[in-house]
Amino acid sequence: MTSASVGSRIKKEREAANVTQAELAKRIGTASSMIGQWENNNRNPKAAVLGKIATALNISVDRLLYDSVVKTEVIPCRAWIIKIDDPSIDNYIYRIEAADSEAFSFVQNMMAQLVGDIRQYTPEARLSAAFNQLSEEGKAIAIQRIEELAKIPDYRAQKGSAEENENQ
Repeated sequence: MTSASVGSRIKKEREAANVTQAELAKRIGTASSMIGQWENNNRNPKAAVLGKIATALNISVDRLLYDSVVKTEVIPCRAWIIKIDDPSIDNYIYRIEAADSEAFSFVQNMMAQLVGDIRQYTPEARLSAAFNQLSEEGKAIAIQRIEELAKIPDYRAQKGSAEENENQ
C-alpha cells in the first residue's frame, strides 16, 4: 500500500469539506500561503497545528496522519472504535473515542473480551507458545539458535560485544 503525504491528506479533507485554503487559514489563524505550502509538501504542520486543522475540518487527526481510518460507532453518540491501517508497521491500530469515562470503560472491556488477554500477544508469550509446540529435538535447536542470535551485537538489547556482555 502506498502512503499519501500529510499535505495531500490535508488537501483531500479540505476539498471534501468544501473549504478553500483561505477559509481554512482563517479558521486556524494562519496565512493561506502556509496551507498551500503544506498541501504541496514544501512544509509540514506541527502537531498542534494538525489538531487545529482537524478541528476546523471536523475530522480526527488520524485522518490527516493515516491513509485508512474507519470510525465505527459502538454506543450511539457516546463511543467509537477507530481502526487505523498503518502501513509503516504493516498492521492496524485500534483506538477508542468516548464522550465519557463510563462509555470508554465499557468499550475497553468489550474489546478485551473479544481479543482476550492482550499479554498473550507479547513477543515473550508468542515465543513460549511456539516453543511449547516443539519436540524435544526442536526445543534443543530453538535454544541453540536463540543463543546464537543473542551473541550478535545488532540483535542484543544492549549493544556491545558479546564477550563484554557475557563477562558482566
